[in-house]
Amino acid sequence: MTQTHGEIRRRLGLAGLAPLKQYGQHFLIDGNLMDKLVEAVELETTDTVLEVGPGTGALTERLLEKAGAVLAVEIDRGLYQLCNTYLADKKTQGASLTIIHGDILENKSTLNRAVLEVLIETRSRLGGRMVLVANLPYQISTPLLIELLMGDLGIDPLCCTVQAEVGERLLATAGNRTYGPISVFAQARARMTRVARLGPEAFWPRPEVDSVMLRMEMRSDVVLSAPCRQCLRNLVRGCFNHRRKTMQSNLKTLLSEKQFARVQETGRWNLNDRPERITPEQWLDLANYLIDEYSLKT
Repeated sequence: MTQTHGEIRRRLGLAGLAPLKQYGQHFLIDGNLMDKLVEAVELETTDTVLEVGPGTGALTERLLEKAGAVLAVEIDRGLYQLCNTYLADKKTQGASLTIIHGDILENKSTLNRAVLEVLIETRSRLGGRMVLVANLPYQISTPLLIELLMGDLGIDPLCCTVQAEVGERLLATAGNRTYGPISVFAQARARMTRVARLGPEAFWPRPEVDSVMLRMEMRSDVVLSAPCRQCLRNLVRGCFNHRRKTMQSNLKTLLSEKQFARVQETGRWNLNDRPERITPEQWLDLANYLIDEYSLKT
């Protein structure tokens, strides 16, 4: 059955549960917007879906109707148990469903190993794509998206709702006040489309801010090796940690004397610019240029 606002509250009440601020829980209650999120990913019966924060399973039910398998990861033990109760019959019908109780991130920059194992095994069995479809909890959206975009897992596309401020940073262009590391990583790796903007009324309890629904599709014109991705991460983070300094000042600290001299001699980058003036393409170019001899000072 479709979970209305009233049904979600009823299920939580019967289980003695309530939204927890510590996990940034705001349940999407607009069925039309849930449908729009599912439609954005264009699911096929061979797809393996990663859903982070299934809550009461409202979006999960929709995903099970179209995907080959759904892996839902829920950190809240009460909601994990609730999902298992209400979705028990779904485990024997159509798409396979696995619900894991735990944090999607083992730490700020490492995905949960149990989740990785299930995703890789399921994809191997089904042979299709691995995709993200989720109403992401506000607290984890930025570190999680960085890991999915910059890691080796190969999830593509990523369709999710995030806090509007996070969406603005993902889409920000060089020179914009919201432009930062997540802007570089996202645009270096993916083409992004804004699917919808969601007001507070689309959620319960109502957040104090708007949200945005995005589709991120990995770029086919950019192939980055694992060493190059790590190089890009270190360069961008190292420079943006001192965003008011010039690139020249930052790179002198991050690179060896030989590497800095090579970069300076080419004249391909304006080293008098600050990090927020360097476009994602220029960051990519710099990382690729340095990769053969790359080593940051530690």
